[in-house]
Amino acid sequence: MKDTYADSTTKTMISQMHKFVAFLTRYRLLNPSNSITNPITIPTITPTHLIFFMGYLEQAGHTTYESISKYCSAVRIWCRSQGRPDPGIDQHTGETDLQYYAYNRAMKRALAQPATKRQPLTLHQLDLLMRQTRFGLVLTPTANTNTRAAILMAFYLMLRISEYTTPTQESHTPGTTASRGDIEFFPNQERPEGFTFTVLKSKTDQFRVGRKLTVYAQPEPNLCPVRAMKYLFHSQPAPASAPLFNFGSKLNPNASRTKFTACFVTLLKAAGIDTNTTKPHSLRSGGATALLAAGVEPYVIQKLGRWASWCFATYTQLTTGVIRASQRAMTLAPRFTQGINLTAVTDKITTEDAGRASRYGGSH
Repeated sequence: MKDTYADSTTKTMISQMHKFVAFLTRYRLLNPSNSITNPITIPTITPTHLIFFMGYLEQAGHTTYESISKYCSAVRIWCRSQGRPDPGIDQHTGETDLQYYAYNRAMKRALAQPATKRQPLTLHQLDLLMRQTRFGLVLTPTANTNTRAAILMAFYLMLRISEYTTPTQESHTPGTTASRGDIEFFPNQERPEGFTFTVLKSKTDQFRVGRKLTVYAQPEPNLCPVRAMKYLFHSQPAPASAPLFNFGSKLNPNASRTKFTACFVTLLKAAGIDTNTTKPHSLRSGGATALLAAGVEPYVIQKLGRWASWCFATYTQLTTGVIRASQRAMTLAPRFTQGINLTAVTDKITTEDAGRASRYGGSH
């Protein structure tokens, strides 16, 4: 099956290269050759060729950035396979060519489709999903057990879907994508108080050093990620090198994000939850929102979710309970006869701004 996938990928790349040759032909950019069997040769491809090729594709009716990006990727892969310089890389700096990068971003914005805002999964909705998995009537037994454990782990650890699934059905690589060996129960698997999950790579882990995350057993059995993971390991044992989850079947295992998403959507529909605004990433934002509603300090949420900045605040939503409690606290706050003196703070900010301006040669 892997060979079939490889053959399909090769055919797709050849088809995409034919489109690039058509572009070169259209603008008479092919070089003549002395060879009888191959009367033309492809010239040295530069970032400028890629930029104009992207414009050519858009004019030819390609209306999505993803489609155009794949054609350009095929050209770059072909160049590397032929021992040619990668046209997307500045040969002087070894970094992505700035003009090519800027044009990519501009085209991505220009072709962007109106996005549906994803909503965090609430604790009430999590209850509804777990009810659907309790009796295993919606998904097959194998998929049900795995999906239940994956949902609870992703919610409590605020995981990205790429951190516990594989890109495709056949792309699992131990040490790169999540494996059974990345879960460690403590103090033991028979009576665990919790488990650790080693995230092998993520977009905020630039140096790919990995992160070990910890989740503890919870008093509510139906929402306990440790209980769900223990049941998965006992009922469906697998080698440490095997994919962490199997959202397919025993005969046709599948740990891909596509398959997990399909299982997740099936549960959402059965629970009567809107599938347009609730996506797998709703588990990550839902966990953060639940922590915020519980009164957990934002700094702690940022660290637990491994956000590099305070950007996580854009994913969370204030519940009515939090709003009510905040307004009540404001009403009952101490009464001051004078305003708070912020002179010391503003003086410090002014001094820091002046220092930055002098370092960078002017105010900004």
